[in-house]
Amino acid sequence: MNINAVLPGVAARSALVGAALTEESLKAVRTYAFGQSRAPLSEVEDVVRASLVSAEARGAVARQLAGLLSGDTTPAGKQFVCRQLAIVGTAEQVPALAPLLADPATADMARYALEPIPGPEVDAALIEALGSAPDAAKAGIANSLGARRCAAAVPKLKELTGHSDPVIAECAQAA
Repeated sequence: MNINAVLPGVAARSALVGAALTEESLKAVRTYAFGQSRAPLSEVEDVVRASLVSAEARGAVARQLAGLLSGDTTPAGKQFVCRQLAIVGTAEQVPALAPLLADPATADMARYALEPIPGPEVDAALIEALGSAPDAAKAGIANSLGARRCAAAVPKLKELTGHSDPVIAECAQAA
């Protein structure tokens, strides 16, 4: 398959694969707020797509993005990072994503990033979060465990089927 046909414009920016993300683009993501120009984010998206041609480049970009999840990155910036990690994330990024499951404001985006990542590390993080996350995040975490068909989560999910919040109980049952 010709990469130029799959990723138009990437060939013209082949330097993006080796360069990973620049400090300027990382700063733009870190400080991004909804309503601002998305031009810097589009550049990051281009690098993410270009990184898919190489496991090494993909890993480097994923590590850079995961580094933005702690600290003073804006909520909109963290949401953007999670969307990109859903594309390039690996088990290596699970420790950076897992803390976001504890906050209802970031739990959904963390789940979005975690669900497509293969491996037991994701299942373990979701199971752990299921026991400690606030109720506002538990239904979604249960849904993610069900979507991943995580057999190891069954005991924790069974406990939640009797939860006082009917939404949590129903999601646990469905999972």
